[in-house]
Amino acid sequence: MRLSNRAYQVLVDLGVQKTGPVFTYRGKAMKEVTSSFKSARTKAQIEDLRFHDLRHTFASRLVQQGVSLYEVMHLTGHKSLEMVQRYAHLAPDFQDRAIDALNSYGTNMAQSGQTGFEKGT
Repeated sequence: MRLSNRAYQVLVDLGVQKTGPVFTYRGKAMKEVTSSFKSARTKAQIEDLRFHDLRHTFASRLVQQGVSLYEVMHLTGHKSLEMVQRYAHLAPDFQDRAIDALNSYGTNMAQSGQTGFEKGT
């Protein structure tokens, strides 16, 4: 499993453990993520936040940074592209990036003297 640098650092800061759970509270293993999340949310005085919102934020930020919907689908564990289509509006410049990629390809060919119509291309 891949982690962001920040997530990796959080785990490093927790310290190396040879066995046992990674996440504990007062020395005891967290048994249920839902109740632990609710408790943390209450302590942070955040009222309107669901655990699923974290997945949504993760996907939204990826799309806003230009990560393809296909990659977002795999990173979030969605089963189909249709499920991640809801994030497509967050990348309105995707067509510009695609055309820029083609323009770059054509520029490289022109600089090398190729036209793209050579035999075998």
